Amino acid sequence: AAQGVSEAGSGGGGGGGGYAESWLMNSAVGATETVTVGAGGAGGAAGNNAGGAGGDSCFGGTASCGGTPIVRGNGGQGGAGSAAGTTAAVNVGGAGGTTGGSTAHIIRNGQRGHDGEANNYTIKVAYGAAGGDSGGGQGSGGAARKAVSGTSNAGLAGEVAGGGGSSGSAGESGAATAGGAGAVGQVIVIEYKSTAS
Repeated sequence: AAQGVSEAGSGGGGGGGGYAESWLMNSAVGATETVTVGAGGAGGAAGNNAGGAGGDSCFGGTASCGGTPIVRGNGGQGGAGSAAGTTAAVNVGGAGGTTGGSTAHIIRNGQRGHDGEANNYTIKVAYGAAGGDSGGGQGSGGAARKAVSGTSNAGLAGEVAGGGGSSGSAGESGAATAGGAGAVGQVIVIEYKSTAS
């Protein structure tokens, strides 16, 4: 939200996407498999608006991660918005994405988005919240940005693959700003062929 005199605000960062990995024999994989790559979550619009959730990424199953995927990494949740206020406030970051699938051998949930903090005491400062990193470590969350009196900063997008976007922040009398978008997901398939000795 736009901040007036003696007000500051910062939303919460978006959660990072989950990571899952499987090692499969050729016999366990169909001749064709459906691959779904999740979209990045939308950054919260300028004002007191939460960010959107990221899409899920899957190998196997049916379209849009339906049915029973072999491997599944879910998108992270959006961080909370921030209302204008004259008291100290903390706005929570979004939950990290979970993982699953029928044959997931390595699973790591995404990192929770960091909380945004507004200091509305003597110095009206907003501490923007970083987005969460992806569970597999490929995608970093957008960086946090501090806003002092009279300034505001839009959130930064997460990095591919699966990083959560950071929150916008506005110091005293600062304009409302939007949060950063989350990064798109990723599906990697590597085939190994054994050679008879």
